[in-house]
Amino acid sequence: MNFSESLNKDKVVGERIQSLLVELRLELDAVLPGVADLIVVKEDKNQVIPETGISGQYNSTNKEIIIYFDPDSGHLKNNLLNEVRRTLSHEYMHAYRERFHKWDENSVFECLFAEGLTQNFESQMFPELQPAPYSTTVSSSDLLVILERINADEKFNYYDLFFGNSDLSVPAWAGYSLSYLLVKEYCKSKGGKPSELAQDNVIDFTNFCKSYTMIV
Repeated sequence: MNFSESLNKDKVVGERIQSLLVELRLELDAVLPGVADLIVVKEDKNQVIPETGISGQYNSTNKEIIIYFDPDSGHLKNNLLNEVRRTLSHEYMHAYRERFHKWDENSVFECLFAEGLTQNFESQMFPELQPAPYSTTVSSSDLLVILERINADEKFNYYDLFFGNSDLSVPAWAGYSLSYLLVKEYCKSKGGKPSELAQDNVIDFTNFCKSYTMIV
C-alpha cells in the first residue's frame, strides 16, 4: 500500500498522521487484507467532522482511502492516535464491504448496514476506544421513532438520515447512532464479529431490523 499527502499549513500534524497510518495498516491488514491500494492524507478543514477534526472517505474507483484533517483542531491534536485509529478502521470496513456489495445511497438498509459495520469494526479493532460521538449521540426514544418510520417504508435520502434534517424531524447523526446500535445487536444475534459478517447480504440485516424490538 502506498501513501501520498497534500499538506499546506501544518506538515507536522500531517506527518504524524502518516506515521501512525503506516503502523495501523499492519494491524488492519491482518484482519481485512488488501482493501485499498493507496492512502491519501489531505489537509482540508472543510471536509472534517468539526467535533473530531478528522474524517475519511473511500474512493472505490481508485481503491484509495482519503484521510482529511484540520490542522487547527485542538481535539485532534490532543487525541490524534485515537482519532486516526477510528477513522482508518472505519474506512477499511467501507472498502472491504464494497468488495462484495456496492455502496447504494438509495438503499436505506444498505446504508445503515454499511455504516453500522464500520462503527462496530472500530470497536472490534480497538475495544479500549469509546464509540465515536456520532455513534451514541441520539436518544433511544428518538432512534425508535426513526426506525419505525424506516420500517414503515418512509423514504429518506442518505444525507437527511445520517446528518439530520430538522424539517423532517431527523436529529443530527440519527443514521449513525441507529446503524451503530442495530449492527451491534445484529452481530450479537448472529454470534459474529463485524469483520466476519461484512459479506452478509443486506436482506438478512433488513429482516433483522424489521423484527428488532428496541428497548427505550
